Amino acid sequence: MPRQYDFVTWEEDGVWTSHAPAIPGAYGIGDTATKAEKDLGEALDLLFDYLASVGETPPRSRKFRVGQMRV
Repeated sequence: MPRQYDFVTWEEDGVWTSHAPAIPGAYGIGDTATKAEKDLGEALDLLFDYLASVGETPPRSRKFRVGQMRV
């Protein structure tokens, strides 16, 4: 059954990174936002397959906000 997770994608020095905050340590990278997000999806698939093989369940999604603040 598909799970739904929020994610954040950002660019720094020409490299895009994508991360799902509910899944610590899982990231995707690429030279475009789309490639980074696809890479993250593939990483999560591998992680969830591994967790299933050892009898663990994936983390649940969490509510979070993304914003900007001026300091």
